[in-house]
Amino acid sequence: MSEKNLFEEMMANNPYLSMSEDNPFMAMLKNNPYLSMSEDNPFMAMLKTNPLLSTPDGNPFLAMFKDNPMLSEDNPFWAAMKDWQAAIAGGNPFLEMLQNIPYVNLYSEWQQAMIKMWDMWLVGLGGLSWTQNQIENATRKQLGEMKAVREDLTKLAQDMSRQAAKNQAVILEVLEDAVISEQE
Repeated sequence: MSEKNLFEEMMANNPYLSMSEDNPFMAMLKNNPYLSMSEDNPFMAMLKTNPLLSTPDGNPFLAMFKDNPMLSEDNPFWAAMKDWQAAIAGGNPFLEMLQNIPYVNLYSEWQQAMIKMWDMWLVGLGGLSWTQNQIENATRKQLGEMKAVREDLTKLAQDMSRQAAKNQAVILEVLEDAVISEQE
């Protein structure tokens, strides 16, 4: 028993990929008049009456190719193309002339420039990443320091409120003593 991977199993269980009559997509294709090869298909009728798709004798496009002197066997360009091995070997003066033109290597120079540009982008992104790390570390440090200051201020405020409560109690005691000693 061969085990199917998840993708094969999913494809096997997909009703839209089966060729059966139960597949609504297949039923739609069978009932589409534009996909049938019958005479009722207007697209097929249009193709049959198209002069550019007819037989070679009635096709003006193919006739144009037959009468074109640039496409005949006598064309010197075709003769040069047939002898391309000699052109590659360095015997072609046209290719030698092209090698001396400074713009011939423009594509490779442009490609090198693009590679250098991407390298610069990577360096720039590396710099941004480093800067982001520095900012995150500084923010963490600042948040830690602010937490410590907040805890110190909370402790100081609690100590001050305790001291104020003690001082108020002492003042009330002194006032009570003063009032009691006044009354005696």
